[in-house]
Formats: sequence, C-alpha cells, structure tokens
Amino acid sequence: MHAKNCLFALLLSTACASALAQWQWIDDNGRKTFSDRPPPAHIPAKNILKSPGGSTAATPAPSASTPSSAPVASVSSDKPVAPAEDKQLQEKLAAQQAAEQAKQKQEEAKAAKQRQENCREAQSALNTLQAGGLIGHVNAQGERGFMSDEERARQQQRAQEVIRKNCG
Repeated sequence: MHAKNCLFALLLSTACASALAQWQWIDDNGRKTFSDRPPPAHIPAKNILKSPGGSTAATPAPSASTPSSAPVASVSSDKPVAPAEDKQLQEKLAAQQAAEQAKQKQEEAKAAKQRQENCREAQSALNTLQAGGLIGHVNAQGERGFMSDEERARQQQRAQEVIRKNCG
C-alpha cells in the first residue's frame, strides 16, 4: 500500500511540473523535455514544441548569470520514467521479502530438526518401555520406586503419539 502512495505522489508531482512548465522540446536523445527555462542553444527551433506565449521560436539559452540548477523534468514519450526513488523502494521491498523467506526457511529447518530429535527420543523411550524390565523413577515426594504396569502403558501410548506426530 505504501508503494502505491509513493507512486501516486510521484506521478502527481510529475504532472504538476509539466503543467507549470512553459517550455517543451525534444532533446538530443529524442525525449520530450518540460521546463520553466528555455532549451539550450544547440536545440534546433524545429525541436521546440512549446514556448511562453505559444510560439515555437527558439530563444537563447540561459546566460551564465542564470542558475544552472533550474528545475527540469524529462519525460520519455515512448515509455514511462522509472525514478531512482521508486527503483530503490522496489529493491528494498525485494530485499525484505528475500530476508523473510530466508528466515522462514531457517525456522522450517529448525522445526524439522526438532521433529527428528523428538522422533528419535520417542522411539528410544518406546523401545525401553517395551523391553519389559523394571523401570525406576522418583515420585513427586522424592521417593524412589518402580513404574507400575498402568504407568508403563500410559508412557507407551504417549511415546506412540509423539512418534505419529514427529516421525511420519
């Protein structure tokens, strides 16, 4: 949305610049140029499209006393102008998208690695639970004891659920 607003503002400012321009001519590269200053002296009269008062007669270029930093907007008649600011904005957006995609891939790889680890641990636990030997543990009161058959069945079920979620 921000890019659309910037593009709209840029187009609006270009339209305003051309509306205020009193001079129009075709430059050496064949582009239509708009300015509030007369064209350079080397531009032939036939290339001057508009001048103040509607005449197309050539007038001399600004003298040395006239500042050379006069506002000039150049517009190509055959293709739209791609301003550097718009290009920079597009490059920034592309870089942000690339960074987001790289971050997402990194997170996906991390999640896949975690699933593999969970799978391996659950398979190991299930093998231990199915071996049938006594399994010792410490209860909530800190007392040592052995896992009951009901607890063993619950733990086996839990390990199988983890395997289904992470190994398939």
